[in-house]
Amino acid sequence: MNNQFDLVGVLQEILNNMLLATTEFVPRIVTALVILIIGFIIAKIVQKTLATVLSRIKFDSLLEKGGISESLSRIGMRDPMSVFIPKILYFLLLVFFVRTSSDVLLLHEVSNLIGAFFSFLPSVIASIMIVLLGTMLGQFAGRAVSAAAAGAGIEYAAVLGRLISAMIVLIVGILAVTQLKIDMAIVHSVVLILFGGLALAFALAFGLGAREITRSIVAGLYVRRTFAIGEEIQIGGERGVLKSVTPIMTLIERDGRTVAVPNSAFVQRALPR
Repeated sequence: MNNQFDLVGVLQEILNNMLLATTEFVPRIVTALVILIIGFIIAKIVQKTLATVLSRIKFDSLLEKGGISESLSRIGMRDPMSVFIPKILYFLLLVFFVRTSSDVLLLHEVSNLIGAFFSFLPSVIASIMIVLLGTMLGQFAGRAVSAAAAGAGIEYAAVLGRLISAMIVLIVGILAVTQLKIDMAIVHSVVLILFGGLALAFALAFGLGAREITRSIVAGLYVRRTFAIGEEIQIGGERGVLKSVTPIMTLIERDGRTVAVPNSAFVQRALPR
């Protein structure tokens, strides 16, 4: 009888503890669910309100005029910002309310994880802003350099502009990575390898595979400085009027026809006039 009595007492104690735990935890679950429902409603209202406001002020048109839309499309952003920004804000609000619910349920690990995400979020936003503004600056600088080079009569104005733009974007990318607090030793190594590979590629191209083209390009600069368009010259057994000088060829008009002579011929022999 004593053993039976003790067993019943243990079972009653277990049931009482379960009932007590349930009565304490159920209100927490209900509170967490209420917080999530309210958070979902608030997030939806904020999303729709912000989307409406951005649409009415024609936010996408403003970004397009500022060149930001083009920059976003280049990095893979296809959705309009008037749609993308409200979606991001909706997601962040939901995550915030999930953290609040986790605190209510005493899920501290989940709460700490979400807190770490929010503490890292400003660095991500700063990096994105740097990339966007840097890309815009790179495009503006590239266009300005191309226009200035074209006005100065440089044949490779467009290539020079793209090169300047790429260099600015590369520098901006490094600055954005520093905002993410990534080990800069890795970034420096990658940049050095990249520049080393580019230098090697240019050295091989110009030193081995493109010697004649390089010689013609350099000779073309000499021809432009030495002769004037419309001047009569003789080169490579061809005599005629100088019409134009391309990066590789010089065009001479003779007897109503145009003859192309490699620029390198001008630095290989004397030029009788």
